[in-house]
Amino acid sequence: MHDVAWGLGGKRTELWKKAKNRDDALLRCCENDITIFSLGKVGENYIPYPIEEVKKEFSPYRLNVDYFSCGVCYAIALAIYQRATRIDLWGMFIAATEEYAYQKPGIEFWIGVAIGRGIDVRIHGKSHLLVNREGYLYGYNTKQERQCLPL
Repeated sequence: MHDVAWGLGGKRTELWKKAKNRDDALLRCCENDITIFSLGKVGENYIPYPIEEVKKEFSPYRLNVDYFSCGVCYAIALAIYQRATRIDLWGMFIAATEEYAYQKPGIEFWIGVAIGRGIDVRIHGKSHLLVNREGYLYGYNTKQERQCLPL
């Protein structure tokens, strides 16, 4: 959820500078008519993220939720808002002891909201999402069905 101009040669943060092929990927999205949601609008394929509409989607439930700790949270919330029936998450290792520790709870929250709305959520590959740090069910001392690699 950065202004797309940062990735197209404009002002960049150090993180954006380190990202490999980000400019090329954004340009390929434009060439293939793939819509990109961002904080700013740069070109016909870029749409400002509908933050007010997404937040309003959850206000009838008295949640008044604006708990977005990373871009994945925005993506899941948007999928819920757009009435998706299935969400597939790929490349979401998101270890709680790694740099993504502050993002994991937010992602898990939005996964829970999606599941609560009846959306089929699938996590593909190795991931620490929806896995306790130790990988055991609290109190039962049995392994969780969903496993991930040790840290």
